[in-house]
Amino acid sequence: MITALALTSLLAVSGPAPGLAAPEVRSLVADRADTAFDAGRAGFRVVVRGVEIPYRVFHVSALPGEDLLLRVLPPEERARRGGYTLRAGAGTVRRRGPRSWSWTAPTREGSVHRLVVTDTARADSMVLNGFVLVPARRIENGRLDGYRLGSFPTPAYRGLRQYRPPRGYLQLTPDRVGVRLSPHFTLGQFPCHRPHRWPKYLPPGPKMVLKLERMLQELNERGIRATGFTVMSGYRSPWYNTRLLGRPRYSRHIYGDAADVFVDEDEDGYMDDLDGDGRVTIADAEVLFGIADAIDREDGGNPLTGGLWKYPETSTHPPFVHVDTRGFLAR
Repeated sequence: MITALALTSLLAVSGPAPGLAAPEVRSLVADRADTAFDAGRAGFRVVVRGVEIPYRVFHVSALPGEDLLLRVLPPEERARRGGYTLRAGAGTVRRRGPRSWSWTAPTREGSVHRLVVTDTARADSMVLNGFVLVPARRIENGRLDGYRLGSFPTPAYRGLRQYRPPRGYLQLTPDRVGVRLSPHFTLGQFPCHRPHRWPKYLPPGPKMVLKLERMLQELNERGIRATGFTVMSGYRSPWYNTRLLGRPRYSRHIYGDAADVFVDEDEDGYMDDLDGDGRVTIADAEVLFGIADAIDREDGGNPLTGGLWKYPETSTHPPFVHVDTRGFLAR
């Protein structure tokens, strides 16, 4: 379940050197005939804490000893039948209904365990990497096991629940940088850039990962080949956020559900040409902006709705977009 990958490829994200333009503008629109994109979707969905998970690999989290309810939403033709199982590598599984279970997480803080939901009739499975959180109550003087987190702003912004401090944190160690959060994103892509020490800690943000997967799929459906995003900035601890000039006090990055991203298929540290005009400009960030904006404005109380900004190139970074899942539109 846990695969070690090269740390530099997953943790070190850097743009071009100041004042250095990309040596070659690469258009992804021209690659439409390349290998078909696999969105990694399962034939059913699993609901955890109100979040619908449609992918063959994803993640869930719980505090030590906490009961986590998992419920299968089968495809319409299977709605009146059972035939689903849940197996867990550790912890206790109890069936709560024909297609629902509770998983009692192990008590070992910071551990990761494999949960597998299977449609037995179709041999279709979903693998969930189950993180046992390190409880926030263990933070002392702004540090968790020596890792500097800082303090969250009070009171919560507008009194909203999503602006309260996290209950717990995922633990990232060198051997976990390759643990899959979803088909196209790994745990090692999202930690805070500072401090440089192990273990690292970051709050869970499943909605953010779902939104990035949706954006990635839409890009490919438009004929723009992209197998992932470069995450310039994912989680920022409150301590680190205060060290960055001009960063908002209530930035969604400190709550773990924001990401600054661009497409970089040739891995040159620079945004690729998404609109096919032969240049890399703010227009390429606008492609991503438009996709995320459409997701935010979907009908039916979309749980992925959030903030969205587009940024032009500077001497230190290419064009990119900020996306988050704060629960309301912000532009």
